[in-house]
Amino acid sequence: GALLSLQMAALLAAALFCGQMAKRLRLPVVLGEIVGGLLLGPTVLGAVAPALYARLFPATGPTVAVRWAVTSLRISTRRSALARDQQCS
Repeated sequence: GALLSLQMAALLAAALFCGQMAKRLRLPVVLGEIVGGLLLGPTVLGAVAPALYARLFPATGPTVAVRWAVTSLRISTRRSALARDQQCS
């Protein structure tokens, strides 16, 4: 519970902060949100502070299942949107 809340808060804060920075640079907000996720992922945080990354996002445990479920939900949502867009064309 507490770890998942911390993970969600960290991801949300990074996405909001980077989204606002992108907006100030007149870039799409979603681009900044993606950058926020990359900063907290293994690409940046995992390389710069591997111990912190491993503690915040452990490779085992219930949060791994939650991450998989969220990723699967995003993929199925995108597939549904893609199918809908193709029907409209």
